Amino acid sequence: VFSSIDQYGRYAWDKQPVIALWNLTRLAEAMLPLIDQSRERAIELAQDELKNFMPTFETAFEAGLLVKLGILNRKEGDATFIASTLQHMIDTEADFTNFFSQLSELPATPENVWQASWRNRLAEEKSDHATQVETMRATNPTYIPRNHRVEFAISAAHAGDLKPFHRLVSVISQPFGSRPEDAEFALPPTAMEEVHQTFCGT
Repeated sequence: VFSSIDQYGRYAWDKQPVIALWNLTRLAEAMLPLIDQSRERAIELAQDELKNFMPTFETAFEAGLLVKLGILNRKEGDATFIASTLQHMIDTEADFTNFFSQLSELPATPENVWQASWRNRLAEEKSDHATQVETMRATNPTYIPRNHRVEFAISAAHAGDLKPFHRLVSVISQPFGSRPEDAEFALPPTAMEEVHQTFCGT
């Protein structure tokens, strides 16, 4: 859940497509007088357009995730593979960013069923391994503005110290690749560092 005030998960990560469609529907309602002079005709035209959203979103979402996995050519069965990938991440409690950023570093010999399935899917690609690795490294950031790092920088700034803020900005301005001196910024929060109160503007 992105915002801690969203108690029912209305805007949770897996609800984003549905809530985006809901928001677009409200926008369309406000624009009805601009679409057609006849309200009935305006509603019909708006509904026809809104029907395109979910298929368009799913296609873009799947394409985006496939690239993160090093897969450039979509094929039948990829939606199922993506679903199994997300389920694997849930089951293993994987950190979203680190899961993808570390894919290009995995050993050639699969360590689990999902890795074997992923390696098999990569083998079906027309691109060579080097291109796949390059694609993953160019698509999957190592460093992101994690909530606990942002909170630390804000707290320090309130105390008059802007160094953590400038360091954070410097690190996330170069999100790709791995740098030993910035390794701590790739780490998920410890139990003590977890931020439990987040808002829409966080």
